[in-house]
Amino acid sequence: MKQNLHAAFSFLTILCKGKDYTDSTMQKSVYYYPLVGAVIFFLSACVSLVSFKILDNYFFSALLFLLTDCLLTRGLHHDGLADIADAMGSGKTKEEFRAVLKDSRIGSFGVLALIFYFLFAAALLSQLLEINAKINNSYIFLIQMLFVGLWSRLGLLTLPLISEVYEPAAQKFSLAKILFAHFKKEYFFFWFAFLFIASTLCFNASLIILCTSFSFLFTYPLYTITQKEKGYNGDFLGANCLLWELAGYFSLVLFYQL
Repeated sequence: MKQNLHAAFSFLTILCKGKDYTDSTMQKSVYYYPLVGAVIFFLSACVSLVSFKILDNYFFSALLFLLTDCLLTRGLHHDGLADIADAMGSGKTKEEFRAVLKDSRIGSFGVLALIFYFLFAAALLSQLLEINAKINNSYIFLIQMLFVGLWSRLGLLTLPLISEVYEPAAQKFSLAKILFAHFKKEYFFFWFAFLFIASTLCFNASLIILCTSFSFLFTYPLYTITQKEKGYNGDFLGANCLLWELAGYFSLVLFYQL
């Protein structure tokens, strides 16, 4: 267990130094991804709350949250979102689509996707901070971000639940293939059940219902592409993670406004 957890943290964050792991360890590490997300978001929330206490500025504190997240993850998932946006925007299919995904350069669609992601995320986070301040309970932000951290990284396990990994013949190494070659789908439902119970106790069942609805709605365009391209790679996972993150923020804001 310790080795699997270390592998998860070293792959997704800068918090642990990476080592050479066996394929079996990497495959088992994916089941700890939601826990990694919780730690990342808890640390980011702490930085954001300290900033808010000092500067009393919602938007700046939200930006610091996102900056901390990017630093802790090395922008791993953001790179995936940009690559997917470029590939989708190119209008290419099959081999040409995959060539765009693998291009290290970022195009105009990738830039726009990142700009809109950060704008939406910062706006929603700043609104959450304002809502919490109005109810005089800023520290509930930590619980909210623990929930979104768990939820967003559960998004990394969603496509393996509903689709197959592709491994182009010309591609000798496929990280997605290594990670999810023997994926046990029951772990997704374990984490989902845990989040359902936890969010119901901390908030109520309407939050997890909202979050599930918006998240799978956001996942659907990616899923249709995976069906068309006969599978997915790591870029799809990163993009879906950020989409589930936005769904979490949006659901929380909507939860407090209903």
